[in-house]
Amino acid sequence: MKNIVSNTILALALIIAQPVYAKTKHKHHSDDAGYPLETKDGPVLVGGERGEFIAQARVYARMIQQQYGIPASATIAMAIYESNYGRSYLAREGNNYFGIKAFNWGGSEIRSPRDGIRYRAYGSMKAGFIGYAEFLSKPRYRRAFGEHNGLDFVEEILSCGYCPSSRYSDDIRHIIDTYGLSKYDRS
Repeated sequence: MKNIVSNTILALALIIAQPVYAKTKHKHHSDDAGYPLETKDGPVLVGGERGEFIAQARVYARMIQQQYGIPASATIAMAIYESNYGRSYLAREGNNYFGIKAFNWGGSEIRSPRDGIRYRAYGSMKAGFIGYAEFLSKPRYRRAFGEHNGLDFVEEILSCGYCPSSRYSDDIRHIIDTYGLSKYDRS
């Protein structure tokens, strides 16, 4: 019963909090109100930009989970990792939250001022998340789509050559655990 009440309160708080994100998504600020997230240690408030980003990313990650079969926790954690909670240049200027390069890409592009590499650019956050799902839907990553756990999914795409970083899996695990994101894989 306690979990039902707790989850109901969290859901209501998120419904109330989400319009705040729509009004402030392009401003860099910090607030004390926070966004409630359920972690393995119970509910916590994640404030400011991080909470806003996670609340918005969760909406698109769950949509992608339903439409493409990519676990929501993997999508949210990878977006956090790749875009620094939506603060990276690629995310801010091109809605590219996953660092997807523009190889064999017929759409809009953005050039990184840091390294000059061309990356995919999207018209909205939603389009950027869908672009990520479509990118991972290539035959190269197909075997990962049998995984229902976010970390298992990430480890599978890594074994298919997604990212050469030896720390990627550990960093994603840390993000998933810190914010209790695996609970979204079951909904």
